[in-house]
Amino acid sequence: EPPAVEPAADVVVIDDLDAMNLRELRDEAGRLVAAGLLPNKSGNKGKLIRNIRGARIEEAKQLIPGVRGREADLELPSGRSIRVTYRFVEADDLIPSHDARQNFKPNERGDKNERDYQDPVEGEPYRQNVDKIAGNPKPALLLTDTPTATDGPPVVTPSGVVLGGNARAMAQQLVYHEGKGEAETIRAATNEAVGTFADKMDTGNAKRAVAEMKAPVLVR
Repeated sequence: EPPAVEPAADVVVIDDLDAMNLRELRDEAGRLVAAGLLPNKSGNKGKLIRNIRGARIEEAKQLIPGVRGREADLELPSGRSIRVTYRFVEADDLIPSHDARQNFKPNERGDKNERDYQDPVEGEPYRQNVDKIAGNPKPALLLTDTPTATDGPPVVTPSGVVLGGNARAMAQQLVYHEGKGEAETIRAATNEAVGTFADKMDTGNAKRAVAEMKAPVLVR
């Protein structure tokens, strides 16, 4: 039987670009510029779409190792809905905007976030939120199949850059890093969730592969 853990390889690239307005396209282009996959985010709509498509293909080739799950719909704040794929990955492979394990140091490859986690005053409530999640992780919120990004698994790029659920991603990294009882809570719940989020045609392999992971996290 082929292993359920997939190395970085070809993946299906979601193409929702034609439905985006110019501002959304420039935001997506800006993310790809920050990731070093585009030289700039200039151009008209047609040019941006062509450039982003090419950059996304290159990004997909950087797919982090993990266990592929089933597909689902994700509802965006704009009202649009896109297809996503659930995936079980190692916590250390995620790239949130900041690293809670290093006093919330910004991740150079992370997505830009308007929340200044390092600011002594303004960042305090954001840091407290991450610590709150890490101190009492609730699997029902981290492993739900809600169609929005407000709760549930973090939303990430193929290369692991966190786009939604930043605090949830940081908190899970912190929990596994500290290695306390909360880590076992998340690990056990994530293993239990494989039956819900795995590809139904490969559940057996997926369960074995996730069980062998050091710090499994569910993303989409």
